[in-house]
This record gives sequence, C-alpha cells and structure tokens, in this order.
Amino acid sequence: MLDEALQIISKQIASDLPSLTFIQLPPGYGKTAIPFSLSLWAILNEEIPIERSIHVLPLRAIVEDANARFTGYGRNIENKSIGLRALGISKEDADSISGAQCMFIHGSPFLQKEGFISTTLDTFTLLACKLPTHEISKIAHREYELYGHYEIARGAMLSSVIVFDEAHLFFEEHNGSGRASEALIALIVSLLERRIPIIVMTATLPDSLKKEIIEWVREYIPKISLKIFEYGCEGKVDRDFEVEIHSVKLKTKFEKDDEEYINSIQQACNSYDRVLVVSNTIHRSIDLFNKLENKGIKSILLHSKFTQNDRINKLEKLKRDSKWVCISTQVIEAGVDISSDVLFTDIAPICSIVQRAGRCCRPSHTYEKASEIVICTSKESINAAKKIYDENIIETTYKELTNIGEGFHWHSYSDYFSLINKVYGKGPSFKFGHVFSSIRSIFEDPYYESRDALDYLLELGSFTRDSLLMPAIVCEKGEIRNLEDLMNRLSSSIPVEEDDLRIIYKKSEVEALFIEKDNKIEEKPVKGIGRNMAVYIISGKIRAFRIQREIYDEERGLKL
Repeated sequence: MLDEALQIISKQIASDLPSLTFIQLPPGYGKTAIPFSLSLWAILNEEIPIERSIHVLPLRAIVEDANARFTGYGRNIENKSIGLRALGISKEDADSISGAQCMFIHGSPFLQKEGFISTTLDTFTLLACKLPTHEISKIAHREYELYGHYEIARGAMLSSVIVFDEAHLFFEEHNGSGRASEALIALIVSLLERRIPIIVMTATLPDSLKKEIIEWVREYIPKISLKIFEYGCEGKVDRDFEVEIHSVKLKTKFEKDDEEYINSIQQACNSYDRVLVVSNTIHRSIDLFNKLENKGIKSILLHSKFTQNDRINKLEKLKRDSKWVCISTQVIEAGVDISSDVLFTDIAPICSIVQRAGRCCRPSHTYEKASEIVICTSKESINAAKKIYDENIIETTYKELTNIGEGFHWHSYSDYFSLINKVYGKGPSFKFGHVFSSIRSIFEDPYYESRDALDYLLELGSFTRDSLLMPAIVCEKGEIRNLEDLMNRLSSSIPVEEDDLRIIYKKSEVEALFIEKDNKIEEKPVKGIGRNMAVYIISGKIRAFRIQREIYDEERGLKL
C-alpha cells in the first residue's frame, strides 16, 4: 500500500503541472514512512528534481521524535535498528543530512539539509514569510543591512517536496476558521504556484474539508495535478492489515458521571498493563492525575507545559516500560509511537477521538485480551471540550456517538471515516481574511522585506495561533549570566502564553531576561503582564522569562 502511494507521489513530482496529493491512511499504518522514503529518494537519486523532504507537523513535541526516527539516533529511540542507523550511517553523517527545526531547536535553520527536515507549521510559516526564527531578534535590532538571510530558506523550499502531516489538527480547534488553517491554505496555494510538490497526509480529514481545500486551490490555480490516495477506495485495502486490526477486540463504553469515570480508570489499572487517559485541557489532566494519586495510583502526566528534558524522559519511560498509567492532553494524539491496552478519553471532535483510539492496541503490538475505549460524556468533560473546540462539532459528535454500538471498531477505516463524514456533513465554508492575504503578499512580493513581515507579526502576534508562545526558563536568580548560558537553557524552556504568565505572576515573581553589553544577561522584575509581552519577545527586547523553581513540578509541570 505504501509502495503504491509512493509511486503515485513520484509521478506527481514529475508532472508538468503543480501537484497536490492527499494521502489518507488509518492510524498506525505507518504514514511517516512516506516523507522518510522521499528523503532517501532525494539523497540517492540525482535525476529527480528534489533535494529533500520537509515534514511539517502541527506539534512541537513530535518534531524531534520524527527526526530521531529518521536518523535512528536520539534519546527517545529505543530500537537501535531503525532509520539511517539501520543502513550503517554514522550519527555524524546522519546529522549532516537530517535536522529538526522549531522553537529554540535549530537543527537546520535555513532548511538546507539535503535529506530530511522536520518542523512545525509555526516555524515553516515564519521561514516562508522571510523571518528565520533564530534571526528575528537581530532583524528587529537592525543588525543586518539586508534584513536577514531569509531567501536561503525560501530557496531551499523551491527544491523540496513539502509534506503537511496530521493535517486535520490544523483545522480542528476552530472548525476551519482559525489562523492555522488560514496560514496552511495560503502556503499551499503560494507553494503550488511555484510548482513545489505538496502532500497532505492524515488519517481523519473529512471529505467536506478536503473538498474546501481543493476548491480554494483551484480558485487560484485552475490547472493542477490532483491525486487522492485514500484507504478503502478503488480497492485500496491491505488484507493483512485488516486481519491484524480485527484480531483485536474493542468494546466502546460511555461514562456520563465523572466519579464513575475515575472509578473505571482505577479498575482498569488493576486489569491492564498500559492505561492511557486523554483529557482536553491541562487543568483537567492534572485534576485526574491528582485524583488517581489519592487512590494510590501513580501515573505519568504529559502536557505542553513541561520542560523539554522532562517531556523526553516521560516519553522514554512510556516506550521502555511494559507497565504504566499515562494521563495526557492532546499532545499524545499524533505521531507519538506508543500503544496502550485500554483508552479513556474525554469527549472531543470525532477526528480527535479516532486519533486517540489509534494510540490504543496499535497493530504493531500484541495483546492477550479484549480491550476497551471508554469515552467520558460527563458535564465536566463536555464543558472542557467546548472551551477549546467548536461547540457545534462537539454537540454533533456527541449525537452521532449515541448511535454507535459497543462493537464499533475504531481501527477500521470504513467504520470510523463514515462516522467522521456524518459529524462534519457539508463542513465549514472557509472565510479567510487578513492572515491569508498577508501571508500571500509577503511570500510573493520581492519588495516585501523581512522588516515589513516583522512589523506585521508584531501587530498580529502570530501567523498561526491566537497567542504567541514565549520561552520561560525555570531557574534561580543569577543562574543565567551570559548569552551562552541562555542559549543552553532555551533548548529546555517551557513554551508559555501571556495568560500563563499572568497566572504565574500572581503566584510568584517573573523576571525578564535581556542581553546587556558584551553578551551579559540582565534580569529585571516584570511589573505586570500586559498585552505587549509577545511584542517584546518578537522584537528581541526580552529574550526569555525566568520563573522560580517553586512554580514548577517535574511530575505536574507548570503550576497553573
């Protein structure tokens, strides 16, 4: 099946027309092999017109993991015989052809690695919009006459194949009306106009959203080479995979009361070795963590407000240990290669539930007994879901879930995808505004300099999210003395938003870190958290925030 998908992609790349390819395969099928294979193809075949594949992901947490799996090297790699390492390529050589590039991780600042690059949509958008992430502060301080080296990265895009993976997450939170979806379609259109081959991969993109994307693209580029490779269509079924997934017996259950939900989790911990609990918010995940701890159950908590080192250590433990209980937010949904014996999840958009189910009883693992997928539809769960997801999608998901039987098979593409299309129906009608038009203008206009892009970013705060993520470093006063200390700590900082800083500020002191003379760091107490904090970070006036150790817990993360 993957070979057939790669053959279609190779023909698309060779097409005389701009090529857009949709790859839709079930969770656990191994879609990541596609950008990996394209990278090897680019390295080994001098006749093809691409030098690398750029793997664009929605979550920072899985960028490093993707790069580590491609190279076969990294702290979170348990199997020694995967990726480039399995081909006998040394770590030094692997690092020369592959890199992760995202917030404070600069494995390939200008996308120049000739092989494989993993990055986030946030970083990719900044690079496309003439703002190299590690040069933004220098651009703001006018340290470059030519305003940075942005055309190096943009030039690299012109000789790449771009893979937008887990694409459903770019549309999910606001039902297709958020900045991420606006930025994604602006980039797809602009890249296709330059004949850069685009691949959109997912297991759960509704037909209605796919249709909307295609219509938007064709409005600007009437003639494109379009291919849709979808599991289950036109005889595209892997019989061995079907036998494998149906060998696992899944039972769907619902819990309408929070207390009963927690009791069910407790009972499962006595019956299963690996128990995964997924919540929609950090607050709810910590609450469940504490309640289970009070019942004597020790679990591993995962969410976005941990330091990088602590997060990697937790993922290592999940991959290494044969028995665990994990409570996580959505960071576990996509691209994290773990498998639980049973899943408990709060109600969420149907695409998210399918993705979470994909972390339970994955086909590559073996199981001795039937498993359960337990969905919490309590009042608390529904209210938490509506805080971050589209209210109509949550209500429609809830309605459709009441019609499925307990034998519904969440790994079966035909079962879950028909349910997805019922929930989304005709889907949203994209109504894009200034983010779409501005990204298009910045990308295309040769007279639009990086300083102009920076001015717009300062005004907007972020191209792809409602609030810019800023680095917070957990340490004591005076620990960071110079620029080298700061750069070493940034790689393990915690990404925070302005609202996070306000909560921290009420509990403890927050200090701004900025560079004085001779690369020395000066700390100054922050006097109130206003709406300009993100502007200070973007402009380089503040390099990071220091927060006290008392506000951070290695088990629970930031105490928000």
